[in-house]
Amino acid sequence: MIRPKLLVATRATLVALGLAVLLALVACGGTEETTASAAQQDTGVTEELSETEPAQTLEEETIQGAATTIVLVASEWRFDPTTITFRAGEPVTLVLQNDGKILHNVELHGLDVFLEAEPGERVQATFTPNQSGTFSLACILPGHKELGMEGVISVH
Repeated sequence: MIRPKLLVATRATLVALGLAVLLALVACGGTEETTASAAQQDTGVTEELSETEPAQTLEEETIQGAATTIVLVASEWRFDPTTITFRAGEPVTLVLQNDGKILHNVELHGLDVFLEAEPGERVQATFTPNQSGTFSLACILPGHKELGMEGVISVH
């Protein structure tokens, strides 16, 4: 009769231990997104775009004199963001990320910048806008602009 009591006590101990471990994991764990946010805060670098929360307006971020990096995501019939702002006289790296299923490009009218990317590809160009003003950007493949692949660049 001693063995059944020992077995019951052992099961209860194991269940309690399992619950304690589970609670510790839940309390200490974080989602991948939370962990990524913490890492970004530590380094001072932030990701400009999120797949789950697309930005409509993107301001530049300059990191200790380095070129401002703007990620422009292209997919079928849209760009994200649609409005981009940066400063005249400062270098800008524009990254065109094609998340679509077909070829896309972007032309920055008046700034002499053109990029083209195959599906799943990322391409980039670094340039320094020397004039202030408002400029348009568009995918110049036939019909793409008309279907919504356009935006505005504001240079201050």
